[in-house]
Amino acid sequence: MMTIKDEIKNAVVEALDERKATKERTLVYGLKGLAALLGVSYSTAYRIHRSKVIAKATFMVRRTIVFDADHVLNLMCEANQKFNRK
Repeated sequence: MMTIKDEIKNAVVEALDERKATKERTLVYGLKGLAALLGVSYSTAYRIHRSKVIAKATFMVRRTIVFDADHVLNLMCEANQKFNRK
């Protein structure tokens, strides 16, 4: 028979495991990486970056632009739905 203390411990361990699983992010470095992720040319990736559509998923590390790949894809989907694109 499990005590309340054991149940709480198991719940905390499960929550931490789930958090670790979702904490991992896929990062894409530079505009060439963004172009490869989206399957577009370098100039199109540059235009998308400059349009601020994916600004929430962008940050800088020294002189390198870094994109959170999952967040970029979600933002692109939202932008496409907003403007009724496919």
